[in-house]
Formats: sequence, structure tokens, C-alpha cells
Amino acid sequence: MRWLLGALLIACAAVFTGCDPGIGLEIVNNTSSTLCWYEDQDRVGDPDHCVEILPKFQATYAVLCLSDYERSAIFTVGVTGEQIYNRTATCGEWKDAGSKVTIDQIDGKFVVTDGLPEPTPTPTP
Repeated sequence: MRWLLGALLIACAAVFTGCDPGIGLEIVNNTSSTLCWYEDQDRVGDPDHCVEILPKFQATYAVLCLSDYERSAIFTVGVTGEQIYNRTATCGEWKDAGSKVTIDQIDGKFVVTDGLPEPTPTPTP
């Protein structure tokens, strides 16, 4: 019976190790403003879905997803303020790009950088 339990534990470990656990999205807020991070455009402005990013704050957040799943990062100033960033990419693309978003304020304007490649322009007929 012990060998069966041991085999089951080894099988579970192999399955979970082989799974794509997601990414750690690092957010660096170098501004003096409190920001909100949303993962869904439809929930922007909803205080229940705002992940508050405090001024002069840096943290890494776990985002669970498979490498081909799309995830959005939308930032606003406060809960209902100006939208300063909105990018969608697969978790694999976020991971390849370094999974980091940095928000600065230069001459009163928000400047947001990430490692994602620029979107491919849509061809015009």
C-alpha cells in the first residue's frame, strides 16, 4: 500500500512540475500617485477589482495562466482616474519580455514602459 501512495505522490509531483504555473508580474510605481491595476477592461473603475499600487512601490504579483493565455494589464490613476496603460499579451509573451511594467512621471506626464514588443500593425487593404 505504501508503494501505491509513493507512486501516486511521484505522479502528482511530475504533473504539477510539468504544468505552466503562470508568471510573476513585477510592477514598479516610481510616481507619487496611487494607481489601480485591472486585468479586465470591463472592470475598470470598479473599486472591488482595483489592485492598488501605492506611490513609490514595487512588488511582484502572481498571475496564474498558461503560456498561450492572454492577460491584460490596465493601469489607471486611482480607481476612476485617467487610464495610463493598457496592454494585452499572452503569458508566454509577458514572460519572454521580463514580466515587468514600470510607471514613471516625467514633466507631469505618466510614462509606462514594459519589455513587450510593439504590436504588429494591422495591414490595410
